[in-house]
Amino acid sequence: FDFASHILLNSGLQRYDKPLLRVMRNAILASHGYVFKSKDLKACFETQPWYTPAADNASVKLSLLEQLNIALIQAAERAE
Repeated sequence: FDFASHILLNSGLQRYDKPLLRVMRNAILASHGYVFKSKDLKACFETQPWYTPAADNASVKLSLLEQLNIALIQAAERAE
């Protein structure tokens, strides 16, 4: 998914289960190097060649589109 340049559609998100939606939402943060405290997310993203952890999470900055996509994914997670 290209979360940085395309808006997600709410109707399209309904086909995914909660665990996948959680990974999708956190992939947006991971693409900026967000350092995860959750062991499962940390393990998931540390295996990705594109993931480079940031020095600290305060340096992670999301675009407005990425923030909107996170909000849409969160809404889909709550809807299930």
